[in-house]
Formats: sequence, C-alpha cells, structure tokens
Amino acid sequence: MTTFTGIPKELIDDYWPQAEPFLWRAILLTGGDETLLSVKNDLRNGERGLWAAFSGPGMETMLMAVTTRIVTFGSGRQKCEIAHLGGDDMQKWLGFLPVIEAYAKAQGCVGMRLIGRRGWVRVLAQYSYEDSAVLLEKAL
Repeated sequence: MTTFTGIPKELIDDYWPQAEPFLWRAILLTGGDETLLSVKNDLRNGERGLWAAFSGPGMETMLMAVTTRIVTFGSGRQKCEIAHLGGDDMQKWLGFLPVIEAYAKAQGCVGMRLIGRRGWVRVLAQYSYEDSAVLLEKAL
C-alpha cells in the first residue's frame, strides 16, 4: 500500500534526509537557479510545500518527493506549480496528482503546471496535462 501526504513545514527537517535524494536531480536541472539549501529554506518557511509517497504501514520508507508552490500572476489568478519531483517505482505513486490538485483547488488555484523534462508530457497526458509552452534559455 502506498500513502501520499503533505509534510507540514514544521517537519521538513525530519523528512529532508529521505526527500533530498529524490529532489536533488530535479534541483540540478534548474541549472543553478536553485540549490538544495534554497529549496529546503523555502519549504521550512512555507513558500513551497513538500509532498511524499510512502510504502507500507507508517511513514518509514519514502518512495518519492515533490515540491509545490502557489504562483500568483499579475491578473491575480493562481496556479499550483510542481517544481521538483523524483522517486522510485513510479507505478506505485503516480496517482498522487489528484491529492495535490484537490489541495490547489482548495487554495483558490485555477490550474496546475509542471516544469520538468519532456518525458512528463507523455506520462501526464493520462491526467489531462497538456504541453502548453516551451521554455528556452541561454546562458550569458
């Protein structure tokens, strides 16, 4: 059995040792825009949320970790952004999206978005996520 839950900001330090190995690769993909420490600090102060999937009874074995944040646009509209995600055995935890979506809706968000590698387009199509933009960058 897999349990998916949000981690309260007061418990970030307790769960960080398990979450960090799952999140570090996604954070590296930001190209230096973010660091493990900056993400951890954002989680501690509530600017981001940490979610995790656990196998078996209790919350001993973490299978995946994901960070989210609520983004408010100039129009006032809000979307929940999945910014960093990593884990093992995806088939056991991929069903986490409805939990985060329900949370986002309760927070007043009008949509979800995920910034990630192209492989997520195929994986998340079954959950009605669409490839809506391309992010282009250039180092100076």
